[in-house]
Amino acid sequence: MNWFKHDYSAAEDDKILELRALHGWEGYGVFFAILEYICKTEKGIDRKRIGSLRMVLGTVEGYLEGYLDDTLNIGLFYEEDGIIWNQRIRDHIESIQHRRQEGSKAGKKSAEKRREKQENEGQSKVTFNQPSRLPSRVPSTDKIRVDKIREDKSEYTRPRSIDDPDLIKFFSNNGSTKDEAIKFFTHYDSQNWYKSNNMPISKWESAAINWINKAKHDHSIGKSKTDYKQISQDEEERLRLENRKKYYGY
Repeated sequence: MNWFKHDYSAAEDDKILELRALHGWEGYGVFFAILEYICKTEKGIDRKRIGSLRMVLGTVEGYLEGYLDDTLNIGLFYEEDGIIWNQRIRDHIESIQHRRQEGSKAGKKSAEKRREKQENEGQSKVTFNQPSRLPSRVPSTDKIRVDKIREDKSEYTRPRSIDDPDLIKFFSNNGSTKDEAIKFFTHYDSQNWYKSNNMPISKWESAAINWINKAKHDHSIGKSKTDYKQISQDEEERLRLENRKKYYGY
């Protein structure tokens, strides 16, 4: 304990005035020095062991015993089971000790809660065992949470091979060719069946539809360019013949 309350008017207290009448200002100082000693040790004064207190106060032998008797008679101290106490200081010490105990209990309770929370978090962590048919690389965690990846293999079916009959049939039924099916399989197999946005392909049929539509679009653009090129060549030949007739007459 580092402090206790000291009333600024303590010197004018009736009991203190009586003490001063017997021991003067020295007795006043000794009284508060004893209070400080009790606060520091947090225990009362054992009458049978006052040698250490006498050394702290620097009093002559025999003085302290008579002084304590006077303070007991005045009522500044009281004795219980051979231990001398000041009631106000004892109440203060017990209050401090009680707060310490409560703080210790609260600290232990808080530590227990943290331990339980850590254990619960450890038990709730998902152990992710990647299925054999799942892609070998895991998406970046800033784009997809690992705990959102399902372990159900049915969610990640893939064509069995480059000449899988179901793959070829699917492309044929949707107006495409076996060559496009082969291109589709070769491309995504080389990417471990991940899309360009780093997401795994859960249904290859949807990806195949997108592939077929893009191939048709690209083919349409390519055909248009070829037709335009042919028209341009025909127009150029026509103009060449007209100019020849104009200048040469045939």
